[in-house]
Amino acid sequence: MAVAANVGKVAVYQGNPLAINCAVWLPFVLAAFQFAHGRAVPPTDLLIRQGLGNADALDRGWPELDADASGFPNIVL
Repeated sequence: MAVAANVGKVAVYQGNPLAINCAVWLPFVLAAFQFAHGRAVPPTDLLIRQGLGNADALDRGWPELDADASGFPNIVL
């Protein structure tokens, strides 16, 4: 909340850098960094998840196609 008020104050002062309150921004930046660091996923984990998803899709196989089904596309010449 204080950060939003500080942003408004900077906007009112037409971008004057002296209007920035470092005591407000420092805890916000630290909390944002901790949040982002906690939510970050290592690239290896992403590759493992993608590989497992692909393996599951391959294990399920192709769905059976029914040419007589109403949703099957028709080719009209």
